[in-house]
Amino acid sequence: MDETQATVIIPTTKGRGPVLPYSVGSVQRQTIKEIEIFIIGDGVDEPTRKIIYDLKASDQRIYFFDYAKGPRRGEIYRHKALMNNAKGKIVCYLTDRDIMLRDHVELMLDNLMEHDFCVQSMICV
Repeated sequence: MDETQATVIIPTTKGRGPVLPYSVGSVQRQTIKEIEIFIIGDGVDEPTRKIIYDLKASDQRIYFFDYAKGPRRGEIYRHKALMNNAKGKIVCYLTDRDIMLRDHVELMLDNLMEHDFCVQSMICV
């Protein structure tokens, strides 16, 4: 299966570099491998940027969108990245301080093919 099944967005900001290998790593280890990982930078600092570039160099599925600090948590940047670049059938969201269980994307993909809306607790409508 070569078609991109999911786009996972991970917004981040300055000072979050040390946690990114954990959050991004949990996405890299998903049971569905046909994913793209969008790290959306909202005013990241140089140490965080370096960690992101190191992660990106290790996995061609990682894309980094580097923006100056925007209002709030940079939601407008997420929209821009998704609208102009996303190829996934679904979009999943992960904060930079959280991790995904290994089958999260697979379960979301399966459920969203049958329902209009689904959250991690698998409440689907």
